[in-house]
Amino acid sequence: MGDDGRGVSSFRPCALCGAGSPDVLFVCDAAFVSSLVFAGHQQAYTICKCARCGLVYVGEEVSDALLGELYGAEYYQGRDAGGFTDYAADERKYRARFHRRLEQLRPHIAGGRVLDVGCALGWFLAEAKAQGWQAEGVEMSEHAANFVRETHGVHVHTARLQEAGLEPGSFDLIALWDTIEHLPDPRSILRTCFDLLKPGGFVVLSTGNVDAWRSRVQGRNWALMRPPKHLYYFTPKTLRSLVDQVGFATVTVWQEPPQRIPAPIRALATRVSDNAADIFGLLAVKPESA
Repeated sequence: MGDDGRGVSSFRPCALCGAGSPDVLFVCDAAFVSSLVFAGHQQAYTICKCARCGLVYVGEEVSDALLGELYGAEYYQGRDAGGFTDYAADERKYRARFHRRLEQLRPHIAGGRVLDVGCALGWFLAEAKAQGWQAEGVEMSEHAANFVRETHGVHVHTARLQEAGLEPGSFDLIALWDTIEHLPDPRSILRTCFDLLKPGGFVVLSTGNVDAWRSRVQGRNWALMRPPKHLYYFTPKTLRSLVDQVGFATVTVWQEPPQRIPAPIRALATRVSDNAADIFGLLAVKPESA
């Protein structure tokens, strides 16, 4: 039984293996959620772990209406407790991050048509466009989508990915940077990505690693423990299992320690442990025979 007095059977089933009756790890109470995640939102959320496959996720159902409230202009301008301090002002930081990520992808794919799912203010799209990619995005926030169109001159679909009217088999790369943890049905999104990619095309993701050292020590106080915005808390093992189940073949998984940590220490930490960094990335390919 969870801390809120409900039996575990009241929680939704695992999105990875379908098992019910997850274990309860802890509850993020209403005060925590309101002060650190979603200002004024007075609801507790239970963090569960699947007893069969180990996926960590929010046990409660979260409505589409609530999700629609989460990502307005306030989220990107620092007036939302759980948003970015000022995402638009951090262009240099984000452009540098996405430049590194594109360089990391270069041995596998160096150009073509790219779609950024959950593109936010478009810093990845701007960097991809500057490097010669044919870039477009999907973003549910009208505020963010308009910013991308006006600032970067990149086409953005303000719609759910499945409803964006995109042509199957038309993309070389689909990116979900820090997006998969926000999605109520990550398997469905990945299936759509699979259909939209050309055979031999790639999907690339980044997300938090709930097995990271800091997550294990800090629990509910971990910086990425943010329900209801973060609905899933993956590990390299559980995310790899999900993309493989959809039909992708995982190519590589890597850790992303903060750049402020000196490079030799970053390199040593990631050699010593697979769980040294809070963030990890995964690249997978759609088989040529698909």
